[in-house]
Amino acid sequence: MRLLVVSTSEGDTANQLIALEDLVGRGHTIESLDIPSSGLPRRAGRSAKRTGRAFKYTPEPLIESWRVAQNVHRGSGPGDVVVVSDREGIGGILALDEATRPQGERRRIWTIAGDGLFLRLMLIAGTTDGVDEFDRSAIDWELVQYRYSEHVLATSRAAVDVLSAAGISAELLTGPRNPHDRETGSHGTRVWAPGSVSRRNRSGDVMRAVASVPDLELTVSKSDVDDRIWSGSTWDALSGIRSILGERLERGDRPSERPSCVVVADALVPPDGPTTEWRSSGIPVLAVAGSVASAMWPEAATWRTTDDLVALLRGRLPDSSPSTVSLSPHLISRTVDEQRARRVSVGVPIFGSTDYLDECINSIMEQSQVPHEVLLIDDGSLSANVDAALSAWTVREPEMIRVLQQSNRGVCVARNRMIESMTGDAFLLIDQDDVLEVDFIQRTAEALRQDNSLWAVAAWTEFFGDYEGIEAKPPFDRRVGLRENPIVSTAALVDMRVRDEGIHYEPDMAFLYCEDWHYWSQIIGAGGQMGLVPKPLIRHRVHQASGGFQRTELAHRIGKARAIEPLLSCPSPPG
Repeated sequence: MRLLVVSTSEGDTANQLIALEDLVGRGHTIESLDIPSSGLPRRAGRSAKRTGRAFKYTPEPLIESWRVAQNVHRGSGPGDVVVVSDREGIGGILALDEATRPQGERRRIWTIAGDGLFLRLMLIAGTTDGVDEFDRSAIDWELVQYRYSEHVLATSRAAVDVLSAAGISAELLTGPRNPHDRETGSHGTRVWAPGSVSRRNRSGDVMRAVASVPDLELTVSKSDVDDRIWSGSTWDALSGIRSILGERLERGDRPSERPSCVVVADALVPPDGPTTEWRSSGIPVLAVAGSVASAMWPEAATWRTTDDLVALLRGRLPDSSPSTVSLSPHLISRTVDEQRARRVSVGVPIFGSTDYLDECINSIMEQSQVPHEVLLIDDGSLSANVDAALSAWTVREPEMIRVLQQSNRGVCVARNRMIESMTGDAFLLIDQDDVLEVDFIQRTAEALRQDNSLWAVAAWTEFFGDYEGIEAKPPFDRRVGLRENPIVSTAALVDMRVRDEGIHYEPDMAFLYCEDWHYWSQIIGAGGQMGLVPKPLIRHRVHQASGGFQRTELAHRIGKARAIEPLLSCPSPPG
């Protein structure tokens, strides 16, 4: 098999390189897959260019992720292994898109975990709350990338632990190891702490530990990093401990003399070249537990707390040594059921107007996977024009189309009645002014078959009419659903098990225009999962009669509070 490494304008990271050295050791041949620095995929078709223009309201990380997916798909083939960094979720759409495809058509996506914003924030602050839209989008797609990659390859134990707490399994990778004996003790007076002065690099812990051991001197880098959380630099924030250290603290690109030991405190970044050279020459390395350095050099002394580091600097081991890490490979397992969504029922509620009905039904009848049946329900229109339009379609497609009638009870009651009347094994509800792309049913049905844990699969929505653009949102899960409803149109392919679970549309939610949000929340609350095909497979018409124009801000706030109620009792993963 081919193993392709995605190379973007930012270049391969140190984390990627150290992991890839291990992969080479496993006998893989690595090729580079270069991604253009900006713009659309090379030789992009008309459809791709139209999609690219429509992303004008989309956060930059998602555009980058989409661009990478398009280029990788063009430069690789089914069965190829594609290795991609987790930085800002650049492989998120790629991993999600490939997971929705049949087994024989997939690229195999392996993610190197170590550069992601989610990991950095969880290690520094323990939460991702409060980030801006740009960072939120990056985190959304980093999590999607982890969850839908075939392998998540972490270069540090710390990254494995953070991902595990978020419900994501990762395999710990290590690069070439140096079989030095475990060494501790101060061996002199000069301690070198490589890496920028920052909270992520635990500079404060290192300074406090050195200050606790008489006669030790410390050299730290001249480089400061903006942690993006606290105001001011970490160097400024450490003025108190700096005053205690006094002349025992110096700053430099490297120590002015050969150090007695090197303290590696960044869990996510591999040791730099000088540290590796000093280790090879016998200088002890004191590595933070769970770090890349501790995985590379399992014999090195490790520490977790300032007290641990103080004990090491004084020549004593901490009370407990780190556990041995098993490198058994992990493959994300999804149960495939090729019989799912073979008989798809489609329902269209109608009230008052049929101005766009023909375009909607034509898009249903022209699907590449032909629907099992189409149900049209008139929600008490009391209109001769509506009666004539529905009658015309039953004459035109008597074997496919059924018409239901009810007194005016609202769209939720209409949808519930259609679902109860359906005879298929999966269903799709679409508003009569929306339009399906020709492969909507085929692509969403394929995604449903590839993962038996999915209860429903949505797709991206493209707006047209009074507003134009693509709503390219992440999959609906608890984290996203508490914030917003990413499924803009009601059109999602739903397994009939959802009906069997007793999940239904709440009638009064229709007047708050959050009934679909509440419906998806019930699926998650009942233990189901929602999938997503990252393609704009449905076109949603925006006009003055659309629900979004009718809803007040107060109705939206009340509707959101009601819509997320089923999610509140779900377990909440970190982040």
